[in-house]
Amino acid sequence: VQAELPAPFDRLAGVPVFCACNDTWTAVAGLGALRPGYAYNISGTTEVLGVLGADEAEAEGLITVDWRGLWHLGGPSQNGADTASWLVALLDPAGSHDVGERIDVLLAGRRHPQPLIFLPYLQGERVPYWNPNLRGAFLGLNRQHGPTDLAFAVLEGVACLNRVVLERAEAALGRPVDEIRFGGGAAANPAWA
Repeated sequence: VQAELPAPFDRLAGVPVFCACNDTWTAVAGLGALRPGYAYNISGTTEVLGVLGADEAEAEGLITVDWRGLWHLGGPSQNGADTASWLVALLDPAGSHDVGERIDVLLAGRRHPQPLIFLPYLQGERVPYWNPNLRGAFLGLNRQHGPTDLAFAVLEGVACLNRVVLERAEAALGRPVDEIRFGGGAAANPAWA
């Protein structure tokens, strides 16, 4: 903030201000992830995962952005808490649509020993596949599986997609990240975190 501004802004003189082009980059700065060796996962309606490195790198299916010598690899998915919201509405269409509370209730149930695999491509996918025609699926579903199994499968399916992005970015940078900063609404859920 510049000096000699009128009150009440005069009290803010010298305070750094970060301006960004969208909510993702602002969240990355707010999470303290704008440094080499760090990654971020912004878990909102969709997931946005990225890794930052000091060296220029590219990875198949990931967006590469040069932030003046700090290289970003990653990008937005098409899935995240919106996928959990879909499941909540599907399982209880007349019930509460507070997704966080409903997911917590679902995760507290008994889980079948044979987990399901969920492909989270309900609306296609952006990073890393860039294919609007991909579709979701539950694999391994049987009559003993219930709502708790579906909830875990949805969260794990989205998390596994994030893992694919992370692994591609780390491979391109030639090293694992030192730390992942996790933000967004779904970061409040201990099971998803």
